[in-house]
Amino acid sequence: MVSRRVTILLVLLAFGAGVAVGVFGLLWATGGDATPSRDVREVAPTLSLEEAAPAPEATEPPPTEAAANPAAAPAAQRALYRITEDGSQARYKIDETLLGNRITVVGATARVAGDIIVDFASPAQSQVGVIAVNARTFRTDQEFRDQAVRGQILQTSRPENEFITFEPTSYSGLPAGPAAVGDTLDFQITGNLTVRGVTRQVTFDVSVTVEAEERIRGTATTTILYRDFGIGINAPPTVSDIADEVTLEIDFVALRVAA
Repeated sequence: MVSRRVTILLVLLAFGAGVAVGVFGLLWATGGDATPSRDVREVAPTLSLEEAAPAPEATEPPPTEAAANPAAAPAAQRALYRITEDGSQARYKIDETLLGNRITVVGATARVAGDIIVDFASPAQSQVGVIAVNARTFRTDQEFRDQAVRGQILQTSRPENEFITFEPTSYSGLPAGPAAVGDTLDFQITGNLTVRGVTRQVTFDVSVTVEAEERIRGTATTTILYRDFGIGINAPPTVSDIADEVTLEIDFVALRVAA
């Protein structure tokens, strides 16, 4: 009888220990943070047509007086667009071997924000504000992987790590001549990318289409080495051969802001 009671007690203790390990493991993976994600627009400063900062340095010199002084251009030639989460998506892509199969892991979120000023008279004088992505909201096809990304990889439970930001510093490839509805502009933006508190200069390949006077759509892509941002990945036994490079992509829809 005593032996049976001891056995039951040991089983209960083992069960309790297993639950505790699972709970602590989950807290470790997620950072132990249950705070709701903040609005990504909090860290993407809004731009203003009236108080727009000078556009980042462009490789092409402005050909006209209006282009040299954006404030001198007619209001109709300059428009402010704001990225909307409806139709927008930020993604990371990284290759790994899972259970012997080579796959590409894709994590995505619609929590992306930023402002864009398009100068239709002189696109080279356009301006892109800070682009922000809420890293805490990335999702793949596996919740456990997502917990690891939010937790020990990106450490998004820390307020300073919740957002990934990109601040443009220069453009290249923008045309000097006028742009109109239906045009697609292909160019590059170089700027400061901040991930998990580490900032590095990167260049995005960008394509923007003016779909209508009230709407633009675009894509931006770059490839980084995650170790450059102080990030390490401790893979579980089922995962091996994780690539060093990560592809970052943004598909965005931006709507015109009324003056």
